[in-house]
Amino acid sequence: MDDDTALYLLVGERLREARARTPDKVTQEGLATAVGLERSSVTNIEAGRQKAPLHVLYALARELRVELATLVPTSEELVAYKPDKEVDIGGNARVVPASVAAIVSRQS
Repeated sequence: MDDDTALYLLVGERLREARARTPDKVTQEGLATAVGLERSSVTNIEAGRQKAPLHVLYALARELRVELATLVPTSEELVAYKPDKEVDIGGNARVVPASVAAIVSRQS
């Protein structure tokens, strides 16, 4: 996985976690409306499929009342990042932590 892909996956995970930690459990729809985006944009940013410009990340962080640095990883965090992986378990696709995916792959 290249650094750009890892970066946007990690930013998306952090955005989703920050949204879930809000006292009122802000929805994707509510966050999107508050910052002038479509819900699908927030969904795609959280999934790492959409590259959010800096001003959008800033608006999202401000709305969630977190520092922008909370959403953006350090270079060390980026290098150490191991995203969840999709693996086939008993004929069914499952998303599991990278450490579990490595074990499943060895058993296949």
